[in-house]
Amino acid sequence: MRGWVGVILVGLAACGGSTDVDAILALEGDVGSGKIIYTSRCSLCHGEQGEGGTTIPLQGSVLPRDEIVSIILAGTTDMQGFRDILSDQEVADLLAHLEDGIL
Repeated sequence: MRGWVGVILVGLAACGGSTDVDAILALEGDVGSGKIIYTSRCSLCHGEQGEGGTTIPLQGSVLPRDEIVSIILAGTTDMQGFRDILSDQEVADLLAHLEDGIL
């Protein structure tokens, strides 16, 4: 029974994440602010222009916007999530910068 409780809780958490993504996608991001965030939080691993560094390059990514936001929020195996670090507006700003010249 305990195993099912864990599965249900994980499922509920995943459903709640889409609300965050939708809210962020509805915001207008600021490219300049996003560049500052990218430089301080992302460039060390992803490179100054998204060319890659200690991890995968971002240039040429074909991921949809909602998936990019989900990755920023939740992270991946090799990247921490920023859900508790960046505000929704900061994530929208970061996305605007990525779309303006990195991706």
